[in-house]
Amino acid sequence: MPLRFTIENAGDSEARLDEPENYIEGLEIRDGDGRVVKAMGRTKGITKRSPAVEPGGFIGRTVDFASTLQVPEDKEGWFRLR
Repeated sequence: MPLRFTIENAGDSEARLDEPENYIEGLEIRDGDGRVVKAMGRTKGITKRSPAVEPGGFIGRTVDFASTLQVPEDKEGWFRLR
């Protein structure tokens, strides 16, 4: 279950964007019935890097969050992330 995160420079000039060390830290994940599967925790706010990104540019990562959740096969389905 891949999830793609992007952090975009929407400004008019080059900017340094802080890329988090852990993209899914602090996410609350709910199943299709609205039940919390993974509670939102506090983020440590650790920055992996802060690259200079041109206007309209972005950085990001694709994360397979199913391995983090260890969802049993009979519980697979739609999830809501916040």
